Amino acid sequence: MRAEGAPSDRSRCDRNEVADVKPVGHSIATRFSTPADFERIAVSDGSFGAYLRSLPLEPAGAPVLLFDGRRKSRDDVHAAVIDLDVGPRDLQQCADSILRLRAEYLFGIGRLDDIAFHFTSGFLCAFARWRAGDRVTVNGSAVAWTGGGAPDSSHDALRRYLDVVFTYAGTRSLPLDLVRAPRDSPMAPGDVYLRAGSPGHAMVVVDVAPFGPRARCSSRRATCRRSRFTSSATRRRRTEVLGIASATARP
Repeated sequence: MRAEGAPSDRSRCDRNEVADVKPVGHSIATRFSTPADFERIAVSDGSFGAYLRSLPLEPAGAPVLLFDGRRKSRDDVHAAVIDLDVGPRDLQQCADSILRLRAEYLFGIGRLDDIAFHFTSGFLCAFARWRAGDRVTVNGSAVAWTGGGAPDSSHDALRRYLDVVFTYAGTRSLPLDLVRAPRDSPMAPGDVYLRAGSPGHAMVVVDVAPFGPRARCSSRRATCRRSRFTSSATRRRRTEVLGIASATARP
């Protein structure tokens, strides 16, 4: 969590100004307490922001592991590790990690029909089709649904579906699943920063604590625009977004 927004003291917004860490905390909300005079913004119960704030964490000091179990080369660039598998294949990259969190949230609250993400080709891959038994065939840039699978709405089915999404989605397709955040709106948990391209990069905001109870947490210093997920599986609006970092998960 980044502490943001003190209007009269620029040092408060320095990247070294971070939340106090409580090693016994098992979620983002309980592991990181806010610095003095900073307050977490309110999020609605059951919202994506509330889900992100309550993400379970590995014990304090846990290393980041790659998909094959090797330790990440640097261990000084993360504050905590999410307790979330990434599978045995090198598929879950930055944009994929954001799609994974969104899918896990929707699955957990029973909104299975809202789990749908675009491929880079523009194809909308809906979990509703997948769990009904349809499967995806890819031939170059041509993508189509075919039958042959057994109906399955389990979490294992979700993971198999997401592995296909991770294979064909990325930062260039992620804008198709987002709408631009209003320019003057405050930053909020669940906002996505994205620089689409090859290579590109993406980040999801998991928590926000502005300075003071009435402060607005702004992204005015960022070199990118913010976007947000929509609630409909038929979303197709594009947004021009640029971005900066990624979510990290642990096998």
